[in-house]
Amino acid sequence: MENLREKLTNIERQAMRIGEMRPAYGTMIAFYENLISAQIEFQAKVSIKTPVLPEDHVQTRIKEGFPLLNRWDFPIDTENSTEMMRKIGRFIPDENEDLRDSQKALLRILETNGEEEDFCKSILEGKDEGLKKWATRVARPVEHIRFLGLTSVRPSLLFVGEELSVLFPHDVPWRKPYCPVCGSLPAILCIKEKEGKRFGSCSWCGNLWQTNRIQCLYCQNQLQESLGYFTIENDEVYRVEYCDACKHYVKTIDCRSLEDEPTLSLEDLTTLHLDMIARKKGYKPLPSLSPAVYSEFFEDAGKVPESDVND
Repeated sequence: MENLREKLTNIERQAMRIGEMRPAYGTMIAFYENLISAQIEFQAKVSIKTPVLPEDHVQTRIKEGFPLLNRWDFPIDTENSTEMMRKIGRFIPDENEDLRDSQKALLRILETNGEEEDFCKSILEGKDEGLKKWATRVARPVEHIRFLGLTSVRPSLLFVGEELSVLFPHDVPWRKPYCPVCGSLPAILCIKEKEGKRFGSCSWCGNLWQTNRIQCLYCQNQLQESLGYFTIENDEVYRVEYCDACKHYVKTIDCRSLEDEPTLSLEDLTTLHLDMIARKKGYKPLPSLSPAVYSEFFEDAGKVPESDVND
């Protein structure tokens, strides 16, 4: 419980710091703070059994460079997920009436028809056609359905990710561009320790793992002449790393100068201005799915699945 209070207090401090740095975000800072705090609170309430992975299975997966679990095999506490979606409605900003209407409409259908499990399954599978069917039923934008769904199952994903991460031996070098737990790409990167080690924060289960310092996480390009980064107003804490070979980018935070350990999911949501600049420069955000692990999702004309793009 003490650890939970410390996490929530730390998030509150970070939100205040970010609000002072970026006043243009206005009420969205409070929304993101409440959202991340609620997910961490609900993670502590998750009641599910994590998959039992035999030691030989774990060792084989690590040796062959595959994640411990596929994303669609993550168990979800559906009651927890539904309660999380219900709570989201309490702090959606008044000016975002469209999202609030979507939350009410989706929650009404789920609770009336008892379809929470089917909805969670659609979120786990991450296929556009499944999400579009839900959007049609609710008569709301598919982007809203995706956001509300991923946000509501996030506590379960974090819980499973944390439980399984302890199975991965820390003395074994991984250095893959994707998460060793679920095979997803990072939502955001951070630089830590004196040596400037680069870590990825998983866009799916929140796991933190060390990556190669010089490498594109999408196409795995390591040619320095086609890799670069840019900062805004000489701010060396926040920057955008990009690859000219595949035209993807990822945001990076240098944590070494920060007083508190940042909550990376909050940092990701409150650096959307960097995403806008990167897109204007012609770069694309990393998908959540790694093409090296989930190649079947990329076989349709070589496109990144819409439902797995970090908007």
